[in-house]
Amino acid sequence: MADILLSALVSSMVGNLNTSALQEFGVAWCLRTELENLGSTLFTIQAVLQDAEEKQWNSEAVRNWLRKLKDGAYDADDVLDEFATEALRRKVERENGVKSQMRRVEEKSELESIGKEIVKKCGGVPLAIKALGSLMCLKSMKSEWLSVKESQIWDLPASENSILPALRLSYHHLPPHLKQRFDYCCVFPEDCYLEMDKLIKLWMADGFIPFKGSLELHDVGLDIFNELVWRSFFQDVREVYPGCIMCRMHDLIHDLAMSIMRFECSTLEFGKELKVPYKIHYYSFTMVSSNEDIYKLQSPIPTLMHWGSK
Repeated sequence: MADILLSALVSSMVGNLNTSALQEFGVAWCLRTELENLGSTLFTIQAVLQDAEEKQWNSEAVRNWLRKLKDGAYDADDVLDEFATEALRRKVERENGVKSQMRRVEEKSELESIGKEIVKKCGGVPLAIKALGSLMCLKSMKSEWLSVKESQIWDLPASENSILPALRLSYHHLPPHLKQRFDYCCVFPEDCYLEMDKLIKLWMADGFIPFKGSLELHDVGLDIFNELVWRSFFQDVREVYPGCIMCRMHDLIHDLAMSIMRFECSTLEFGKELKVPYKIHYYSFTMVSSNEDIYKLQSPIPTLMHWGSK
């Protein structure tokens, strides 16, 4: 029985040597010659094994040779099993890598096609394309891109002061903490240049900047400012002199902020009738002839801001 097992073991080893995975592994690791030599040795053993098994009953030397051969065969079979397993693992990894790469190429092509359709919806407005481009950089899944392309915001009816749907979409996808800081900027006059440091201090004064670990509130505010710049809600950022960084909002972005906060923010313009919406939260004015206009305000105003003349 033991000799029958030895014959089966050698046949199994020959079979392992002939697997495509092990052959590829041998080529990849420059072991092709060693594997061929091992195969040749096994074929030779197979050729004499039957004759040896018949002679072992009459020869102690042949029996000893067969025992040693069996011990060596078991060790060699273990090594070949390890090689075959590793070769199969590498082959599967390689095949999966090729499949994954093909999927990535296909997904990239699909995203490119969706992206072109989104760009068409922007109507050729550079600001809209830039704002949505910043948004799409944060989205890697096809479903997320389709969500933007097929959003109902694109189909909102146009109003007299129509806000570009692309900008509404960019705002819609802002994290809540960024929406609040951006909404606050509706108090600034159109075409007004904003000083970054003062803006952050205003956010801090109204409690819009949360504590974040060991970071100073001003540093958290700086991160918020930079993210709004990256998303194109602030532009024309420049250092006018050391330590003084200025920026402004594009007119379309300012219109977006005013449309969002139209029931919470109002602006007093010199020479125009005073109208204060219900539950106003912010009030700003650019220039008045006297304080009498300010005193005419009937509603309690939590935040009142003066910007001087444009």
